[in-house]
Amino acid sequence: MYYKINNNNFKTDLPCAATIGFAGAACTPIGQKFAQHISGPMMRRMLGGALVLCAPSVLIKKKIDEEYEPTKEEIAEQERIKKALADHGIMSSAPDKDGHFQQPEGSLYTIVSQQFLERYYKHGSWMDALYNEREYVYLGIAVGLIQGTVGIGGGVLVTSYLSAETDLEVHRIAATALLCTLLTNIAVGAQHYAMGNIKLRTASILALSAMGCSYWTARNVALDIPEVGVRGFIASALLASGMSMLR
Repeated sequence: MYYKINNNNFKTDLPCAATIGFAGAACTPIGQKFAQHISGPMMRRMLGGALVLCAPSVLIKKKIDEEYEPTKEEIAEQERIKKALADHGIMSSAPDKDGHFQQPEGSLYTIVSQQFLERYYKHGSWMDALYNEREYVYLGIAVGLIQGTVGIGGGVLVTSYLSAETDLEVHRIAATALLCTLLTNIAVGAQHYAMGNIKLRTASILALSAMGCSYWTARNVALDIPEVGVRGFIASALLASGMSMLR
């Protein structure tokens, strides 16, 4: 039996996160090779500068045309996708202004299937879907190079890009960025472990404490914070972190 999930609590855009994450994970070795030729102080300044530059972009939100009316062709296309999803037993409500159907309440499998099948039926095939959303592949390559080089910063880049170039609300942006950088973090961590750069005892203590606090905060606090508050907090944290590294 699958665990039932409320669609308001499932925030991750899985196709987006998977595309960015796997593209990034494949490129992390290149970044690590590049990092071998950079001194510690230089790497610190590069990362600090990147955080400061990315901070204002988190406050940017793509403007939505509230008066836009879909054409007959767009309505027909939306109905075609809706019917195709229904044929797989996935009932979705009417699409939003960006053409995305709201996630159905149900099992995790149902929600994941809806997200991927929507892309498939919208573009006609998996390869066409990947081609038409190729900006996520390019973003993944950039994320992999950055995380492979300096170890962090990929999530900052994903958050900044999705904030400026999509109309996703900030909670979904944060959840998507976390999942895609999880994949690149695993790839980078495995390579550093193979090179003997990880102190397991220290890493284990930090990981366990961070996991507990992150889970509690995401479950009990994050979704109750207004979007403008989340954006402001992220921008402030990025700016403060970047400035501290530039000292």
